[in-house]
Amino acid sequence: MMRRAKILANRLSVYLLFILIPFVLWKVYTDNTEQKIRHLKNGLEDIERVQKYTSSKLELISHGLEKLAKINHTKQEISSIRNIKKSLTSISFPGPAEFLDHLPRDFSYSPLVDLGPEVIDVDYLLGIPTVKRELHSYLLETVESVLQGTSSFDGRFAIVIYVGDEDEEAVKRIYSDVSEKFPNKPIKVISPPAEYYPNWAEIDETNINSFGDGEDRIKWRRKQNLDYLFLWSYSLGRSKFFIQLEDDIIAKPDYLSFVDKAIAKEPPGWLMLEFSSLGFIGKCFLDADLKGLANFVMLFYKEKPVDWLLENYLSTKVCSPEKSDKECASSKNKIKRTKKPSQFQHVGKHSSLNGKVQNLRDASFSPKKGKSVAGRIPELASMFTNIPAYKKYTLERFWQNKCYFWGSKVEKGAYIILNFKDELTVSRLAILTGGEKNPNDKMPQNSTIFLFGHELMNDYSDVLSQENGQLLGTFGADGRFIKSFESPIVAKSLFIQVHSASSYWLSIYDITLSTA
Repeated sequence: MMRRAKILANRLSVYLLFILIPFVLWKVYTDNTEQKIRHLKNGLEDIERVQKYTSSKLELISHGLEKLAKINHTKQEISSIRNIKKSLTSISFPGPAEFLDHLPRDFSYSPLVDLGPEVIDVDYLLGIPTVKRELHSYLLETVESVLQGTSSFDGRFAIVIYVGDEDEEAVKRIYSDVSEKFPNKPIKVISPPAEYYPNWAEIDETNINSFGDGEDRIKWRRKQNLDYLFLWSYSLGRSKFFIQLEDDIIAKPDYLSFVDKAIAKEPPGWLMLEFSSLGFIGKCFLDADLKGLANFVMLFYKEKPVDWLLENYLSTKVCSPEKSDKECASSKNKIKRTKKPSQFQHVGKHSSLNGKVQNLRDASFSPKKGKSVAGRIPELASMFTNIPAYKKYTLERFWQNKCYFWGSKVEKGAYIILNFKDELTVSRLAILTGGEKNPNDKMPQNSTIFLFGHELMNDYSDVLSQENGQLLGTFGADGRFIKSFESPIVAKSLFIQVHSASSYWLSIYDITLSTA
C-alpha cells in the first residue's frame, strides 16, 4: 500500500503539471525577464509543495489503513475500511499506456467494461487475456481448471479476464457466460476503450524488423503486446503476486498451493518464477516488479512478440556487453527461475491469429518417474492395449513420464485399458493426442471413452456388456477429449475404444484425471 501511495503521488504530480504549466507559460510571454524567472521559480515551488502535500496525505492514509488492519472491527467498520481501499485503488492516474504515441492526450486509462467484484489486496492475481475466437473458445474450460486448482489454497486470490475486443456486447456476453457457470467466484472481466488500439491500416512499417512475419502476424503480435500492457497496468497495486496465464490451458490440481509453497522457500533476488516453460504461461511476478516489465514492453511493443521482449528485459537487467553469452545466460537464470514439474499445460490448438495452428506442449507437466500426483496421473494397478508401440514409446514408459505413447497401427477395435490402484472420484478428464511432434497422429474422431467401477481384464470383448460402465463421450476432430463432470464419477478403470481405422499412427502425450 505504501508503494502504491507513492506511485499515486508521483502520477498526481503529472496532472498538476498540466494544470500549472499553462499559467507559467502565459507569464513567460507577458512579463519582463526578472518577473519571468521569478514566476518560473514560484511555479516549480508550487508544484513541489503540492507534490509533498499529496505524498504526505497519501502516506498518512496508507499508514492509517495498515494500523487499522491490525485491530478487530465490526462489520460496519470493515465495510468502511474496504470502501477507503476501493477508492484509493480506483483513482485514475496516467499509466504507461497513456504515453503510447497513438493515444490522444485526453485518453482515459480505465476499462470500458469493468464487471465483477472489486479486486483489492489479494495474495495472487491470475491474469487471463482472451479475445473473441472464430473457431473455438477454450476460456470456460480454462477458468474451470484454474478455479479447481485453488481448492487447497487458503489465501486470497482473484482472476482478471482481459477481453481484447472492441465489441462491448461481446465482452458482456463473455462475462455473462463466466458468471453464470461460476457464480460467486472472484472473477473480474475487463476490456479497454476502443481508442486504446491504433488504426492498424495507418501503422508505419518503416524501420520495423518483421523477423519474417507477414502483415497480419505483425498486427497480431502488436495487439497482443497492447493487451498484456493494459492487463498489467490494471493489475498494479492489487495483489502481492501476479501470475500470467493464457485462455487455452489446463492447470494441475492444487497448483496455487504449489506456487505459494515454492515462493515461500525461494531465496530472494528473483524477478520471475515460471511454472511453465511455454510462452507467457505460468509466469509469476512480484507486483512491485510488474511495472518495470510493462514500461519496457510499452517502449518496444511494435518491434517484437511479448515473449521475446521478456527475454530482452531480463537481459537488460543483468547482462552487459562485456559478458559472454554463457555468463549472460547464467545471470538471467538467477532472476528467472523455472520450477518443475510444470503446473500448466497448453491445450489450445487454434490460435487467436487466424490460420495459425499451435501444438505447443510442456513436457514437464506430468510428474516425474516414481511420483504420483493426487488427481493427475494416478498410480495404476495394470494397463493393457492391443496397439503395437513403436520402439521404446510404450504405454508403460508413457505412464512413467519417460516419453509419449506412440502406437504404430490403429485399427478398428483397438483399445486402451487403465486400471487404477485406488478407486477415484473423477471430476475432470483430459486426453490429448497428436501434439507438436506428430500433429497427424491423433485418436480417430469417433473413438469412445468409458469409466468403469471395477478393474477390467485384458480382453475388451465383454467390456461394453458391463452395466456399471459410463460412456463419457468421443474424441473431437482435433484428437482431444476434455470434459468436466458436474456430478463426479466413482471409477476404478478407464477404457478407450477405437471404432474406425486410422491411416496415421497414434501419439498420446497427456492424460489428466482430476478428482473431487
